[in-house]
Amino acid sequence: MDLLHELVYVVELKPSRSFSLLLPESSKLRSLYQLVRDDEYLTDEKAAAALYQCAPSDKRYLMLKRNLTSKLSELILISELGDPETTSVKFYLEQRLTVAEKLLLQNVYHNAEKIGKKVRKRAQREGLTEVHLRALQLLRRVYALKGDPRNFQIIADEFLTVQQQMKEEERTLLFLQEIESQIKYTVATLPQVALAITRHQQTHPLGEEVSKFARFQRYKLQIYEAHHQHNLLALDQPLQNMRALIESHSNLQTPANELFWINYRIRHALSLGRFASAEEFLCRARSLTSFQAFDRFEVEEQWYLFHMRKLQLPEAAEVIESVLNCPQYDRLHELDQNLWYVRASYLYWTAKLIPPAVPIHCLDRRFKDLTLEELYKHVAGISRDKTGGNMHIMLIRGLIALTHGEAPDHAFDVGNNLVVYHQRYIRDLPEERMSLFFRSIAKLLKRRQDPEKVIRLHEKLMEGLEASPYSYDLNEWIPFTSIWAALLETQLTGKT
Repeated sequence: MDLLHELVYVVELKPSRSFSLLLPESSKLRSLYQLVRDDEYLTDEKAAAALYQCAPSDKRYLMLKRNLTSKLSELILISELGDPETTSVKFYLEQRLTVAEKLLLQNVYHNAEKIGKKVRKRAQREGLTEVHLRALQLLRRVYALKGDPRNFQIIADEFLTVQQQMKEEERTLLFLQEIESQIKYTVATLPQVALAITRHQQTHPLGEEVSKFARFQRYKLQIYEAHHQHNLLALDQPLQNMRALIESHSNLQTPANELFWINYRIRHALSLGRFASAEEFLCRARSLTSFQAFDRFEVEEQWYLFHMRKLQLPEAAEVIESVLNCPQYDRLHELDQNLWYVRASYLYWTAKLIPPAVPIHCLDRRFKDLTLEELYKHVAGISRDKTGGNMHIMLIRGLIALTHGEAPDHAFDVGNNLVVYHQRYIRDLPEERMSLFFRSIAKLLKRRQDPEKVIRLHEKLMEGLEASPYSYDLNEWIPFTSIWAALLETQLTGKT
């Protein structure tokens, strides 16, 4: 059923004119399609009962489901998803080449040559290296069949040039995908990733004649490099370069590229405290995404941060509830689910420390009372991510110890554990605000009985936060200044 949900989602983006032909009105195929479209929670049991009053293992239902999958796949193949002048160009040219290749199988090369020449010219103009290479392969076969050595040699020489360009693109893409595989399920800033990107760019500088796709991939690497160096000011230039490249080349104007650019613009704006700009980008991103396509979750992470950093706790709770209650949440990777539980835990703890004007009942129902046992049960998958997810777990552990009226000896022990963790994993992180706040929480647990030491700790923390070039670190999921002020009041007044 998951496959049908995804196929229906894609077909609904831009229904083909052949939709009614392949899925006739009043047919069982159309009925199953409508059930899937209208109910995100639809199961095989419900669908089989509605259509045939039978079990999902019934042959009639299984055949209907198989037929609908086949018909929807066919609709997707003949649909023009997105702007036909951008995303469909490559598919159109590949379709033309497939026709020409089938002609060549019968040694009919006159029309195949015409098709190959047109595709070659269009692919060259659009910068579609892979299609260009395929067109040259086809023309090479045509001129071999025709016995035309002069044109064969021209095409063969061009093929070698384009093949080298393709190798350059593939090398950059291979490295980019390797980096993305490493950072997919972590929120940590990874200096080793930034270093690897720096070395790659030094070893493989881009030439003057590089394709726009290779240049786009290089800008993407530069953005990842700045991210994992936590050099957020350095994000701006590659983002500007990427925007100019996207706007000047229609084939780069895809929803995925647009969303990548917007997401990093949001991160940049939020880190500098530019909330109005961040909100504008967030609204654009949310209009482009959906939970069905799974790209909405990354946007909602930033939407959550937007509200948390402004201490808009009811709004942050709405984000958490919309994510945890959507049908696609159960299909998220375990590590993503763990991180969402951490975000919810931060929100619940913050709402207890700084109660909002309007109670957040959904959090009370979901958590009842936040305990370390419950937290550990839901976040076991990210315990190895020492400078990412597990760093947040350790920080929450310290925050709970401060506000849950722990015995002085126990709080002191927790503080010691955090100090050791900071020394081992966090001290050398590029996120200076996070490192400073984490260490301050650890020391507060150890010094909470001495008001003078607490005041000196406060002064040192404020001095460090104010010296930061950023308003927030990437992993500043709660506003450190406001949270510290509220914590200090509870510690100095004895409230818990």
